[in-house]
Amino acid sequence: MTCMVTGWGDTRGTPNAIRTRLNQASVPISELTACNISYSGAITDNMICAGLPEGGRDSCSGDSGGPLICQLSDQKWYLVGIVSFGNDCALPNFPGVYTRISKYITWINVNMM
Repeated sequence: MTCMVTGWGDTRGTPNAIRTRLNQASVPISELTACNISYSGAITDNMICAGLPEGGRDSCSGDSGGPLICQLSDQKWYLVGIVSFGNDCALPNFPGVYTRISKYITWINVNMM
């Protein structure tokens, strides 16, 4: 499954710099059990983890609240997560953590319609 995260956050260790370009990164969905081990049991089924096992691509400071979108088998792109947190940025074995939209879709539909 192809997923992309976008944001205006930190890219080169300059968290307070003014961004003039929206950044994007292709990230694979990570296995939740392994992610939970990396984060010492803090990961729940209300979350999605995404990132490269070797690090190097991730959401970062300033990206919180941004979208994680994935292209599903019907070739359409769907919002599946919202940037939440991580251990620094793009570190090996510490994927980014996202709020799992599917766990909140009923609440969203009731309160936003």
